[in-house]
Amino acid sequence: MSVASEATESKLTIRRLHPALGAEVRGLDLGRPLDAASFEALRAAWAEHLVLVFPGQAIDDAAQIAFSRRFGELEVHHQTIIRSARAPEIFRVANVDEEGQLMAPEHPSVAQIKLAQRWHTDSSFRAIPSTGAILHGLEVVASGGETCFTNMYRVYDALPPALKDRIEGRKARHDFANLERLGPDQAAVGRGTPGDAAGLASACPPPPGER
Repeated sequence: MSVASEATESKLTIRRLHPALGAEVRGLDLGRPLDAASFEALRAAWAEHLVLVFPGQAIDDAAQIAFSRRFGELEVHHQTIIRSARAPEIFRVANVDEEGQLMAPEHPSVAQIKLAQRWHTDSSFRAIPSTGAILHGLEVVASGGETCFTNMYRVYDALPPALKDRIEGRKARHDFANLERLGPDQAAVGRGTPGDAAGLASACPPPPGER
């Protein structure tokens, strides 16, 4: 589908990829500032589709950070082994260092990333979790290694009524220290201070009409 007429200047088009979530966005250059109409159309598409894909974007770290800041204040991760030394707003998911050298499997950064190869919500341990994440694939494998997403609104809607009644009004505690239980030798390295650790999973309200 195409978005409303106010965004036609940038020729923004949005194509649904799956009924549950996901849409492909074309017609934008994320390396340049977006006009207000295009950005608002993008926000609306994100709220509707939950995951947006922007093919063919050749942007650098500075452009990614600038685009991300349009959505709000950026999180700087508390672990020095994960965040970029050149741009601390960037969380590095890689098996090479910032000089392009391959890191050994036992390197703390690589070991930490392996711990995250489970279903999880980013920054859910904070009192106010991050609203979202903007991923930029610089080098990816030819097969495998996919990042999977799920629509938790659909998951909740599919729960049996008895289970919905059972969890009504309850809150879940997400504790960053759980990484140490999963991999005690890796998670403590470069850990730093998580800040608002063990926040409530319900801290980030869902869109109107969703739970």
